[in-house]
Amino acid sequence: DTQKTKPKYITINYTDKLTEKVGRVFKKAGYNPAYKVITNPIPTYKTEPIKQCPENTRGVYKITCPPPCNKQYIGYTNRSFIQRFKEHNAKHHTNPSSMVAKHLKENPDHNITFSDSLKILHKTKSKSVAKVQESYHIFKHVNIVTDTLLN
Repeated sequence: DTQKTKPKYITINYTDKLTEKVGRVFKKAGYNPAYKVITNPIPTYKTEPIKQCPENTRGVYKITCPPPCNKQYIGYTNRSFIQRFKEHNAKHHTNPSSMVAKHLKENPDHNITFSDSLKILHKTKSKSVAKVQESYHIFKHVNIVTDTLLN
């Protein structure tokens, strides 16, 4: 009478070979990737550096609270990195919706700065690519260290 556990599936928009790498990360985490082909193909992204001021670009980022806390948040934004960082760092919110803002409100002695706390993980203009990249980085992080992620 051994019951089989029902397999867990996750839908991933197929964009390129990177999507297969993301799928392998999910597979290791116990999820079966179900690739979804986008009928209206998105433009491929370039892996070489974009010659634009980093704070004015958009994509996937990681915010790390300074030591000894070291809590991290991984997210993506369609706005500029600097604009999204300012939203996370707004300590004056009475009811913050951002996990980073909640963390900072609960820990008023913790301070983050754009130059020291934000790391750009991937630049892209495509929301689909950004979502895949965000999922990849979160699962990659969770498989390494679980107690430091604010997500």
